[in-house]
Amino acid sequence: MTTRHAFDVYIPLHGFRWDGDNLAFVPGLNIRKLTAEPDLTRFAEWLTPMELGNLKNEVSHWLTFETTSGVDPSSGVVSNLFLLSLWLAKATKTHIAFRFKVGKEAAEDLTRMARYLDQFEYVEGSTHEKFDNDDLRKAGQYFQAMFSMPVDTRLVMAQILTLNGCWQSHWHSAISLFAAASETLLTYLKAPGLTERLATAYACLLHTAKHERDSAYLDFRECYETRSDIVHGRGLNVPKADRLAKVVRWQNLLRNLWIHILGDPSLIAVLNGDDALREAHIAPIVKGYSPPP
Repeated sequence: MTTRHAFDVYIPLHGFRWDGDNLAFVPGLNIRKLTAEPDLTRFAEWLTPMELGNLKNEVSHWLTFETTSGVDPSSGVVSNLFLLSLWLAKATKTHIAFRFKVGKEAAEDLTRMARYLDQFEYVEGSTHEKFDNDDLRKAGQYFQAMFSMPVDTRLVMAQILTLNGCWQSHWHSAISLFAAASETLLTYLKAPGLTERLATAYACLLHTAKHERDSAYLDFRECYETRSDIVHGRGLNVPKADRLAKVVRWQNLLRNLWIHILGDPSLIAVLNGDDALREAHIAPIVKGYSPPP
């Protein structure tokens, strides 16, 4: 029989700016401005003096929660979904470098540390400086919607693709993953005409007014053209001066799509279904829409 252990998890939030002190982000998951950081002496052999100094002097808020070994979701999944939910609410420079786990059983020296080798990349000039309470309220709603999704479903795969896109430092890899995430969210049919079908589904799911649909349709088409240039070997044709702006454009497109989906539980259920269920839902929505040339 596997022995399970309970842990307190402490995650320093680098680059996180918020004027508040303590917040129940969602039940069981807290953002805390600690008056003194957790006792990290037991982790000292794994941290450099500079890293210890940065934790003491540069980190104001920590993410804290309890977990049990061998129980899903893992603390790594929780931290990734937390970062993704923040990104959906507002792009900032927030990232995670470490995750500390301290055993709750006093009789045993149970300590764990994870070092994050990836962090959310950001484009200078496209991020916000800090969160406000409304941002964090929205982020908590996004977290709960994503957290409640069963594993091994289509939308969880889209989460993973989105996360990996956010971690990419190469512009072409980021765009390819964001595009793959959008396809995972919107695809409902195997047939020619994929680009127009995706753009139409995107426009019609998010909007009802013709002019708004037309604008969204063209936005998706233009973003997808960059994706096609990359995956078909024409990425060098994209001017260097435009590449980061195109990453930001893809981020905003995918963010808008995710926010719309996460706000509609019935749509989540549909998009986690098979192609037939998706088509039965999307086909009536796009029927009669004539996209611009």
